[in-house]
Amino acid sequence: MMKQRNMKYKSLAFIPFINTSFVLGAISDSINSNYNQKTNYKYILLALKILLFTSFFVVVYLLYNHDPSFIEKISAGTNIQNGDYLNALSWLSLLPSPNLFLISIFFFIYLSSAFIGLIVSYNTFYNIYREYDEKRSKIYLVIAILFAFMFNIKFISPFIVFMMRNNTPMFNLLNNKNSFSNFNNNPH
Repeated sequence: MMKQRNMKYKSLAFIPFINTSFVLGAISDSINSNYNQKTNYKYILLALKILLFTSFFVVVYLLYNHDPSFIEKISAGTNIQNGDYLNALSWLSLLPSPNLFLISIFFFIYLSSAFIGLIVSYNTFYNIYREYDEKRSKIYLVIAILFAFMFNIKFISPFIVFMMRNNTPMFNLLNNKNSFSNFNNNPH
């Protein structure tokens, strides 16, 4: 799609961390710029992905730094199978309050960046779906969300984009249709 749209940095599509954030955001930004809308999804998605991974690793580091056996405590002392979620997390009360405060802050950053990233990424996918297959764009979005949340299959959205990579963009179709209608109406 980047080649079809004559965009820079086509080789970034093969880098796993960047292709689902920067590249798809750049394609969506290119689509929006055709309709005179200025968006920066490529930078927003990349920043959210970096924030998501960083905050996750900070939380794990803080937990491991405080008590290296926290993974065994989580897995061995849980009663989640019985539905006792409060006792499953009772080991958190053993942490000193500054660590618990930092862990809470970074965990909140992790959750909020995941939620915001999810909204922005599905908006990005919907822009691409709508541009390349307007009739089925809503169905594609619903399928992608259902597969992601019900079956935990997250690669459906990029797969749908891959399926429609050779379709003609709606902007090109509209421009060709308008130029053809102007050609027929023009007596010259």
